Amino acid sequence: MVYPTSILHIKCFGFRDTLVQVKGQTTFNIILKPTVTIHASPGIEPTNADPISVADFRDMIMNGIAAGTFQSGRDNFFSKNGKNMPPLDMAQGALFPVFTHKEATQGSRYLFADWVHGYVVNNKDSLIQNPRYLYNYDKIGGNLLVTVDKHTAVQLYKTSVQSFTLFDTTGRLPHTFVLFPSVDKDHYTQVISTGSNYSIFKLITTKFKKADYTNNGLTATGNDFDSFENEESYYLLNGKNGHLDKFSPRKKALIKIFPDQADKLKKFFDKNAGDIDDAYLANLCQYMNAE
Repeated sequence: MVYPTSILHIKCFGFRDTLVQVKGQTTFNIILKPTVTIHASPGIEPTNADPISVADFRDMIMNGIAAGTFQSGRDNFFSKNGKNMPPLDMAQGALFPVFTHKEATQGSRYLFADWVHGYVVNNKDSLIQNPRYLYNYDKIGGNLLVTVDKHTAVQLYKTSVQSFTLFDTTGRLPHTFVLFPSVDKDHYTQVISTGSNYSIFKLITTKFKKADYTNNGLTATGNDFDSFENEESYYLLNGKNGHLDKFSPRKKALIKIFPDQADKLKKFFDKNAGDIDDAYLANLCQYMNAE
């Protein structure tokens, strides 16, 4: 129980502390901003709560907010000067997000199998959040896409977005991305965990590979299906010296990037079994940041 005049101090690892005045309220809708601020450049202003129409999309392009709009069932999208622009990519689903493919296709160029909720923090540190906005991330082009009707979408300029957070299809698990040029200037980098001493990031890139099956009667090679193949790379940012080290998710590699923390690492390994996945690395980062 708190007094109506109390101030709540909201703390969550990886997000900025937030103060909220109670003012007699009994329920709150609080959105925390990520602590990571790696890239800033000129960009977008906060949008209002009204739904976006196709005309609004075009206005966003003219005002420099988005790179272009593209529509389901069309073979082009509009450019800033009003002329048609070439497709983003000739891979399947490039013109407009297609989350289901022909049966033989494996994988996807998109992070999620459907549009998901999320929010954006622009370069002016302003939060853009609207329950009508739905997002997905294009792993090939490294672009954040937004829609309100699942028929017309906007591709946001990379120079406009400081970070964005997307929730999985359950609406519970957040995935936060930042533009981290030291890792990759063309793709956003996922934040696994951050802290005062160490931060861990993950870069996801995807390539489209067409079926290349051949059979000369003696030997068969290649695959008889198209596929989107992911490549995942992990990076440790050392806040003490500013070093950025690429590593693989294996114990030997972790020991190498924490050369002066052998005893602490051993204690963590002894208490934490299982595969070294994103959750494992997030827990490790928190443990290594603890005094």
